[in-house]
Amino acid sequence: MKKKEILMGVLFLSFYGGKCYGEESQARVLPQIVVTATKIEESPLEVSSFVRIITEEEIKKSPAQSLGDLFPELGLGHTHKYPGTLTGRISLRGITSDLFDPLKGGVLILIDGQRAGTVNLAKIPLDNIERIEIVKGPFSALYGTQAMGGVINVITKRAKKEGLGFNISAEAGSWNYWKGLSELEIKKTFPDYAVDFYLLGERDSRDDFDAKGYGRIKNTSYDEGALDAKLGLSFLKNHYLSFGIQSFHGWDIGSPGARYSPSLKDYSDKKRDSYSFLYKFKEIELSYAYTFDRDRWHSFYGSSESISTKIMKGKDLNWKVPFSFGSHRFLLGGEYYELDVTSRRNVGAPYYPNSEFKNYGGFFQAKLNLYREKLFLIPGIRYDYFETEILTTPGIKNLKPKKEDKDRFTGKIGFLYRLTNELSLKANLGEAYRTPTADELAADYVSSWGTRYLGNSTLKPEKVYSFDFGLDYGGKFGLLSFSYFYNKYDEKFLDIIIP
Repeated sequence: MKKKEILMGVLFLSFYGGKCYGEESQARVLPQIVVTATKIEESPLEVSSFVRIITEEEIKKSPAQSLGDLFPELGLGHTHKYPGTLTGRISLRGITSDLFDPLKGGVLILIDGQRAGTVNLAKIPLDNIERIEIVKGPFSALYGTQAMGGVINVITKRAKKEGLGFNISAEAGSWNYWKGLSELEIKKTFPDYAVDFYLLGERDSRDDFDAKGYGRIKNTSYDEGALDAKLGLSFLKNHYLSFGIQSFHGWDIGSPGARYSPSLKDYSDKKRDSYSFLYKFKEIELSYAYTFDRDRWHSFYGSSESISTKIMKGKDLNWKVPFSFGSHRFLLGGEYYELDVTSRRNVGAPYYPNSEFKNYGGFFQAKLNLYREKLFLIPGIRYDYFETEILTTPGIKNLKPKKEDKDRFTGKIGFLYRLTNELSLKANLGEAYRTPTADELAADYVSSWGTRYLGNSTLKPEKVYSFDFGLDYGGKFGLLSFSYFYNKYDEKFLDIIIP
């Protein structure tokens, strides 16, 4: 069936006032700013790592509905996608994230520099995204656990233009699909302070869809909504405060199962809420984010219904202080991260035991100018201390609560040579890791199907040693990149079945 779209209405109004000073010069495309690689705003040509930036323009041209759809479409890495608004695994340099547990993956996902608190990229809508930065390679020396294959940082929109602007749109099409979206941007500058406000709300829905030669595929409908709001205040010259709320909610999302054994009644409800705070003074920064992530699965076996719920509550506090000595730059920072996991099920034992994870980390990085702002050495080191605990879980019999702690030093060194203003030679050597989770270290319980799960308190962090090198060119044709990498695993975690 040929899809029909009806644009119900698009309205945009903005006004802008100000002064412009400049001089005539030859036009050229300047490199984009990237903040993920070094936690400081620099262009891709000024960092030793290899960066891919997805712009807002690329996102708008894409038919993707969520971040989980966008990655495979643009060929950004292997993505394992499931029906029912679930993106399971994304892979960078052969290292993947986990299907259900953010602490078990080897790819770190951030939203505005804070841990996303979810592994499901389908919970991250695209309409409020300004750009996406993908940095490949080991980054545990800056970000700690999970940053083995790379880091994905989703940068969301803020009000930037002086004045008022808003956008209202709606569309509808086949399979009773419809979507409504509204955006509002306000920025006003006063003599002693400035205020900015951004608001986005969207809602979309679709019934079961048809496939050519197959017919209607039942139980593939969904109903979703998202909200994003940010309020910022600039004051006292170089001070900035920001408060943000992000929310995604999916209702009655069909879970059709495999085609050879379809599930015609199963469905899920999914929710992710985030509350964030940011304070900046020049380049000094303090940020905090609280995330609430909930998945509820409804499964039917004959006339009985099984309801399984998993809730993850995350708290992420970060700070950083950049400083310089002559032409050398340094960065000092730290992080406190906590993730509490609660599982329950109305019939039988839940699939996961309740657990608590705490991480205290501190890092130091330097960018040493060895020769005329062309040759740089970029070493970094981070220390992390972890506490993991298995908690009493209603429904799981014979579970033994247990607590374990670990610590870890991680290092990395980068090399950057600016051959020209448009061409950079890069190389990196480093180590990254994933710390064992609470159930991997301390599990001791019998599941509802009779299997006994035992953790291993002697587990060391799963590690990867990585080396890469290559060239980046950034000119009027954009950014061209060539790189080669080599990864070597150590202490790889494996599940072993003992008869």
